[in-house]
Amino acid sequence: MKPTKTRLINLWYGFKQYWKTLSWALVIFWLSTLSVEKPRVSSWLIYIPHVDKLVHFFMYFVLVTLALSDYLKTKPLAVRQAWVLTALSCVVYGILMELVQSFLTSHRTGDILDAISNALGVLVGVLLLRYVGLYRKIVMKILI
Repeated sequence: MKPTKTRLINLWYGFKQYWKTLSWALVIFWLSTLSVEKPRVSSWLIYIPHVDKLVHFFMYFVLVTLALSDYLKTKPLAVRQAWVLTALSCVVYGILMELVQSFLTSHRTGDILDAISNALGVLVGVLLLRYVGLYRKIVMKILI
């Protein structure tokens, strides 16, 4: 089936609207599948227990913030289902990235605690955007 000009235009506008979100999702994918060597230099940051969970939290907090702000650009009075669908999509993406690490890479392993950290980042991002007006105003000023 050959794509029509209208479909290509719609695809372009969809990418144009969500380019920040899609770019960040690609960064997460790249970082999730990147081969990481053990550091040769001793650093206090590396030896903080579970510091990687904070990184996971931050990555998915940013992902959901970008996704919702991109969505709110065009639909400022978004319905609850859109918020829930966006949050669920980000959580599912986080779980898929852990599965990719477990089954499709030989140098990374998936972790349930990483998936939980991803989901918590999404939850905090949604709650802040939904219920904290000052955070929402700051995000919308920066990202739009």
